[in-house]
Amino acid sequence: MKVQSRKRAFLFRAMALLAMAMTAAPAAESEKQFKVSATAPATNYKISISGVYQVKEEIWVISRVKQVGDFGGQALTTVSDTVKVNTSDLPAGKFKTLHKISGRAMKGGGSGRPDIRELQKRIAKMKSFAARARFTPQAHQEYLSKLSALEQQLEKLQAGEDEKNGVEYISKTGEAQLDKTLAKAKKIAFVRADKETTPVRPGKKR
Repeated sequence: MKVQSRKRAFLFRAMALLAMAMTAAPAAESEKQFKVSATAPATNYKISISGVYQVKEEIWVISRVKQVGDFGGQALTTVSDTVKVNTSDLPAGKFKTLHKISGRAMKGGGSGRPDIRELQKRIAKMKSFAARARFTPQAHQEYLSKLSALEQQLEKLQAGEDEKNGVEYISKTGEAQLDKTLAKAKKIAFVRADKETTPVRPGKKR
């Protein structure tokens, strides 16, 4: 009787621990967010995610920075957009996310790094001053040399930051090749805040 009692007590404790573990286990997320950020040249620009695709074992988030309205402040502006997709539509294992951005985006601007933003502003001010100022030929050459050095420094910072964040800027000539790649890729439906699901439409790439 004592042996059976011990067995029942052990079984009861094991079942209780199992029930506690199942209760404490976090539920698998049913959705995953993808956010893109970039720097636009003025305040009347926005960025919109136009598509989410699976290309082999990578997820490509396609976005464009475009002007909205004719008037805007001439100031560097951070723009962003966020969408959600069902995790069941994503690769089962680990995958790499790449952001393909076209339009009027400034390289390296989506990181929010203060050194990049300050360097961008400094270069913009120097260009504005150069357009108004009157230099001697020698002073003008020296000024342009300093400006060129800053632009090279900015380009290196931007390239490193973009590579780290999986960001690629698509030129107008590169958009045709991108369309060819996306035509063969799996398009994934996504949801933007307060909007219905963007459906997958055969034949519509972007």
